[in-house]
Amino acid sequence: MKKLMITAAAAMTAMVGFCTIESSNVVGYSTIDLREGFKAQGACFIPVSDTTIDLTDVVVTGYDKEEGTDSDVYIQSLDAAGKQIEGSVYFWLDIVDGEDVYYGWMNEAGDFIEKGDAVFAPGDGVWVYAPSTEFKLQYSGQVSQSATAVALRKGFRLVSNPNPIGIDLTSISVEGYDKEEGTDSDVYIQSLDAAGKQVEGSVYFWLDIVDGEDVYYGWMNEGGDFIEEGDKILEMGETIWAYAPDTWSVVIPGVSL
Repeated sequence: MKKLMITAAAAMTAMVGFCTIESSNVVGYSTIDLREGFKAQGACFIPVSDTTIDLTDVVVTGYDKEEGTDSDVYIQSLDAAGKQIEGSVYFWLDIVDGEDVYYGWMNEAGDFIEKGDAVFAPGDGVWVYAPSTEFKLQYSGQVSQSATAVALRKGFRLVSNPNPIGIDLTSISVEGYDKEEGTDSDVYIQSLDAAGKQVEGSVYFWLDIVDGEDVYYGWMNEGGDFIEEGDKILEMGETIWAYAPDTWSVVIPGVSL
């Protein structure tokens, strides 16, 4: 494969449990570590009886249950410029005050949310803050056996791997552009550190162009080399910061059972 030189503009530990198999559906749960500071994160299962992930089904674990936790962990959604979307912040509480028990996700107005108040599509990512790696997010649901097309937008968007296993980047594609015209690095992805800055060496560009008899198709790293299988694994729930010039989509395969 030819090498093109172009200018460049997070792994996590996890525990997975598969609880049961109902017909062809594998149902289970996973617990994924957070970190000190922010982390891009997404659900690694799809709902059993719905098409969206409900925040009330996501649980924070890892803290001292006797001590509890008061808004130490919170999540938010980011707009195309990387800024917090108004009204998208939710805080996790687990505290006892006398006879009063406060448990669950609370919105910015100070109200505990109910089912349906905050939902996310498979592949959606959120920006999660935690004070330490002791805290974790626990997800449950079924394993997706079909591909997930995550809609992009003009600008940046958090895109997560919705599977409870790692997915090789070479099996993830970009769709939605004119196939005749192709695309040359118009879409690229990167990982963000705990401060929201680009992780060095984490940028990959999508190419689909024909130059005479030469065909360039796939993900290219910052060094100008097309990646090969095994070079980059998107771990379960791992979420990347994806840029697109239009409302294209990233297609992530499901799990073959």
